[in-house]
Amino acid sequence: MSETIETIDNDMNKQMTSNLAKALSAAQLEMKSVKKSTNSPFFKAKYADLAAVCDYVYPILAKNGLAITQP
Repeated sequence: MSETIETIDNDMNKQMTSNLAKALSAAQLEMKSVKKSTNSPFFKAKYADLAAVCDYVYPILAKNGLAITQP
């Protein structure tokens, strides 16, 4: 019986991994460069801060059934 449970569990993990990979691939196809709108006084360059990255990627991730959290 334990082999059957392990087989089912393994198959479920494979399916979940496959679904996650497909969703991540679809999301990545939609992602372009995030606008660099914050100035770095240390490096004399512009960069995309965390808020800009989150504002950009959250809708794309949600559209593809994905989510992340940032505490």
